[in-house]
Amino acid sequence: MCCQVFDLSNNKLQDLPAEMGYLARLRSFSVNENSNLKSLFPLEQLSQLQYMGLRNTLLDELPEDLCTLPSIVELDLRNNLQIGRIPPEIGRLTTLRRSIPLSRRLFTLARTDIDAPHTHASRTPHAQA
Repeated sequence: MCCQVFDLSNNKLQDLPAEMGYLARLRSFSVNENSNLKSLFPLEQLSQLQYMGLRNTLLDELPEDLCTLPSIVELDLRNNLQIGRIPPEIGRLTTLRRSIPLSRRLFTLARTDIDAPHTHASRTPHAQA
């Protein structure tokens, strides 16, 4: 059975191996609180990914292939004020129902049903059997 939930939160990661992009059955991926993380792996094969936690990393841009994830429902971008480039294609994420934005910029770019930021404890949905 392939990995469906991968939580690498609260580590001191700087990079992630590109091979992680081959976890095709991944539904939940979190690298929250990895304040040294500067880049992600290729995302285009993560067709079942529903949750991505990128809170408090050093990403300076969102990868364009993030905008091609057909199942993404929740995206946590809190505390990433250094992100300078947000692909305009992010507005095509029709499955995105909740995004905790890095700023109000995300709301002006996205034309989906995105909720306003909430103050709640971090949560990672569990994969369904």
